[in-house]
Amino acid sequence: MGPYPKTVRLKSGTEVIIRPLEKDDLEDLRSFYLDLPEEDRFYLRADVTDRAVVAMQMEDSDAEERTRFVAVLGNRIVGQAALLRSRHGWLQHTSELRCVIGHDYQHQGLAKIMLRELFQEATRQGVEIVFGKLAAEQTAAMRVLKGLGFKKAIVRRDHQRTLHGDLHDVVVLTCSISDAWARLEDLMHAMDDQGREFPSPRRGAS
Repeated sequence: MGPYPKTVRLKSGTEVIIRPLEKDDLEDLRSFYLDLPEEDRFYLRADVTDRAVVAMQMEDSDAEERTRFVAVLGNRIVGQAALLRSRHGWLQHTSELRCVIGHDYQHQGLAKIMLRELFQEATRQGVEIVFGKLAAEQTAAMRVLKGLGFKKAIVRRDHQRTLHGDLHDVVVLTCSISDAWARLEDLMHAMDDQGREFPSPRRGAS
């Protein structure tokens, strides 16, 4: 894993710290989830208001096939991202991406910054294909992934039941790691041209 913690600057000029999730982050991570508007929690796969559920996330962050990063401002977590990989079998060359950004820090480039950290870790692990699973209604997140070169691979009808019991279609989007890198670097260079500094990614860095 690359050198952390890492300081990055958002479009607003705010600087945040990107680092791996740590064992002592349980209460801060739960506070992050509790601070999300209900509409942002609506499509999450588990009831993250439940402390036991968040504690399980913390426990599996030690697993070899789980890589979790957080974005921290002061003593607050403002973003969380995960790389979930199968280490064995047919899917070991693939990895799922997940990313949740605090409401006040959306549309500031933080999602792309955190995805870049996941791409770098995926490259280090030898992942070839990355994919995301979104409810069909998550159009903003879908635009982010499509902007990075992800293509719709499949739609699973009524495949998600929300915490309210409603059924929603799930869209699976996929992209090769090399294509994702190329598109992301173009976007980061565009940010740099606006006078904002970001650490340069190092492909395959360990």
